[in-house]
Amino acid sequence: MRQIAIVLLALAMVFTYSMSSRAELIDRGGGLIYDTVLNITWLQDANYAKTSDYDMDGAMTWEQAMNWVENLVYEDPVRSVHWSAWRLPHTLPINGTSYNFNFPSGYGYGWDGTCDIGYNITSPNSEMGFMFHVNLGNKSYFDTLGNFPQLDYGLKNTYPFVNLVSYHYWSETEYFGYGSPAVAAWNFNFSMGIQNEDDKTYNLYAWAVRDGDIVDIDILPDDQSNTLNLKRTKKISVAILSTPDFDAPSLIYPPSLVQPPSLTFGPTGIELSLINCTRKPRDVNQDGLKDLMCNFSARVADFQCGDIEGILKGETVTGISFEGRQSVVITPCN
Repeated sequence: MRQIAIVLLALAMVFTYSMSSRAELIDRGGGLIYDTVLNITWLQDANYAKTSDYDMDGAMTWEQAMNWVENLVYEDPVRSVHWSAWRLPHTLPINGTSYNFNFPSGYGYGWDGTCDIGYNITSPNSEMGFMFHVNLGNKSYFDTLGNFPQLDYGLKNTYPFVNLVSYHYWSETEYFGYGSPAVAAWNFNFSMGIQNEDDKTYNLYAWAVRDGDIVDIDILPDDQSNTLNLKRTKKISVAILSTPDFDAPSLIYPPSLVQPPSLTFGPTGIELSLINCTRKPRDVNQDGLKDLMCNFSARVADFQCGDIEGILKGETVTGISFEGRQSVVITPCN
C-alpha cells in the first residue's frame, strides 16, 4: 500500500509540473528564459549580436547570422559559466508533415493560422510564431477572418525579453520553394505578426535559442572551491538543485523507479560517469527545497588540466532535457 502511495505521489508531482508548464516562460537567471512548451531556452537579450558588439546593429544576412549563432558562447553572469550549442529558431511545417501554401487570401499568404506563409500562426512548430502570439500575447495585422488592421496589432508585449526588435528575425530553416540549393530562408516579422521567407542576402535580426532547460548544480557541495584533485579524487558528488518549479528528486529520480536516472557528467557533459544517486534528498543550499545528490566516477569523467567547467546533462521523467554547469578547479597542474 505504501509503494502505491509513493508511485501516485511521484505521478502527481510530474502531472503538476506538466500542467503548470503550458505556455509558460521561466526566468532561469543569467539572461536565460526557459520555454516550457517548446522545451528550449531563449537568450533574454533578443539582439545580443548588437549588445555584445558582434555586429553594429544586429541585422545580418542569413549566412552571417548562422555563423554568429553556431559560434556563440554566452557568458552567464550569475553562474559564471559559458553556454554554447546555440541555434536560430525552427520553422517547421504547421501540420507536422509538409508546408501548406494553399492561401485562402489569394495573395500568397494566409490569415487563419493554417498556412505556413501567413498571419496568426500559433503552432509550436513555428517557434517564433508561438513566441509572438502565445507566449507574448501579441496580435497579427490580420485577424483570423481576414479583417485588418486588428486593434493593437504588432509587437506590443515583449516582457520578459529585452531588445526585441519590431522587425524580421531569421529562422535557421531554409526555404526550398525556389529550388535547391536554397537561396531563401524562413523568417518571422515581429512588427506584423507574419511568417514568411526572404532571400538569404537580406539583413535581418537573429535571436539565439538552445535546446532543453537550464538547471543549477553544485559540484562537491562541501567544497566551495570545487577543487578536483587528479591524483586523489575518486568520486565526484554533484547536487542537482531544486527550484519552486523544478523538484529535482521527483522529476529526475522519482521513488517509483528502481534504476538511477540517465545522467552524464564531465568536462564535455557526455561522459558516462554516473555511479549512483542517493534515495535521500538533501537541502544543499539551505533554501528549504530538497536537492538530488548523485555521485560520478572521477576516472570516467576524466577531467584534465585546463578544464574549467563541469557539465551535467540529463532528462526528466517527462522527457525534458536539461543541462547544468559549474566552474571547477583542477589540481595538481603546472
